Amino acid sequence: MWTWSARGLVLAAFVLRAALRLTAGPADFFTNGYTKYIAIAQNLLGGHGFCVAAGDTCASREPLYSLFVAAFVALGDPFHGLVIAQAALGAFAVWLVWTIGNDLFDRRVAILAAAATAISPYAIVHDTALQDTVLVNVLALLALRLWIRGADSNSRIAGAAAGACSALAALVTGRMLVALPFWIAGVAIAGGRERRRQILPALAAMLLLVGGWTARNWLTVRAPVPSVTGLRFWEANHEWTFSHFPAQSIDASYDEAIDHLSADRRAALAKLSGDEIGTDRLLGLWGLEFIAAHPLRAAGGAARKVWVVLSAQLSPGRSGWLQAGYRLWFLPIHVLAIVGLWRSRASWRRHAPAYALLGSFLVVTAIFWAHTSHKSLIDPVLFLYASAAVFQRQLADAG
Repeated sequence: MWTWSARGLVLAAFVLRAALRLTAGPADFFTNGYTKYIAIAQNLLGGHGFCVAAGDTCASREPLYSLFVAAFVALGDPFHGLVIAQAALGAFAVWLVWTIGNDLFDRRVAILAAAATAISPYAIVHDTALQDTVLVNVLALLALRLWIRGADSNSRIAGAAAGACSALAALVTGRMLVALPFWIAGVAIAGGRERRRQILPALAAMLLLVGGWTARNWLTVRAPVPSVTGLRFWEANHEWTFSHFPAQSIDASYDEAIDHLSADRRAALAKLSGDEIGTDRLLGLWGLEFIAAHPLRAAGGAARKVWVVLSAQLSPGRSGWLQAGYRLWFLPIHVLAIVGLWRSRASWRRHAPAYALLGSFLVVTAIFWAHTSHKSLIDPVLFLYASAAVFQRQLADAG
C-alpha cells in the first residue's frame, strides 16, 4: 500500500535534489558535468548521429542518456530541464526502493531503506549531475523490481518486461551488460520450471534492444562494442593503474601510463591516430598482455579495486571532511548490508535477482574499476539489506 510516509520521502527526495542543483546554477552544472553528452545530443539533433563531432567518435557512448539529453537540448534549456527530470528520476528511485523493500521484507525495512535513499548525501548531489548515473541507477532498480515481481507471476510478459528494462540499462552504460547474463542465470538457477519459461522472452527482449545497438555500431564503425572498451580495460590493467586511482580520477592514471610508454608503443599509437576502433583494440590488447605477464599482480589489483568499494572510499577523493563524512555514512551501511545479505541466504531463491545485480557489479569492478559514481548503482540495494539487518529480521521468513 502506498503510504503517506513513502509519499513524503519521494517528495523530499525531489525537492532536495532539484533545490541544491538549481541553487548551484548552470555554470557549476556544465563545468563539472560531462558536456560530451551535450555535444552528442547536438550532433544527433543536427542529423550527424551519436557522434561527439560530426563524423568523428561515433561509438564512444551508449545511446540512451544522449537521447535523454537531446530532448532538453531541443527545448533550448538543457540545464533546467535536465535538473528537474533527473531530480524526478532520483525521487522515482526512492519509490522503487520502497516497493522492493515491501516485496522482499516488510514495511519497516521498506520505509527505512527509502529514507536512506532519499537523504543519501551523495545521491542528493550526484543525481542531478550532467552524467548518466541516475538514469542507469533507476533502470537497474526497475529491472530488479520486475525480476523480483516476475517470480510471483511466472508470465512470459513479465519476463519480457524484465529483460527489456535490463537491456535499456545496458544501453545507458555498457557496465550493465554483465548484469544481463547474471539475471538470466539467476532465473535459471533459482526459478522453478514455470519461472524458467520467462528466460526466452527475456532473452528476446535483450537481443532485440542490445542487438540493435550492436548492429548499428557494426554498420557505423565496423565494431560491435563501444570504442572505449579496450581503453577502459587497459587503463584498469597496466603498471600505473594505482599511481593516482582511487584518490584521483582513473584518467590521471591513464595519463601517467601514456607518459611512460615505450618508443615502440608510442609509434604504434601514432600509427593509428584517427582510427578510434583500431586504437581501442590495441589498448585492449595491451591490457591482456599485462594480465598475462603479471597474473598475480593483476589479481591483486582486482581485489584492491573491489576493496575500494567495500571499504567505502570516496573516489575520486575529496577534502578530508568530505571523505570522512562519506565513510561515516556508508561504512556502517556496508557492514549491516553484509549481515542482511548473509541472513537472506535461507530464502536465496527470492533474493537471487538482487544477488545477481550485486555480483555483476563486483565482477565489472574487478575487471575494470569503479569510482563512487559507479558504485551508486548498488547503494539502494545496500540500503535495503542494511535496513533489514537493523530490524534483526529473520529473512528466511520473508520469502
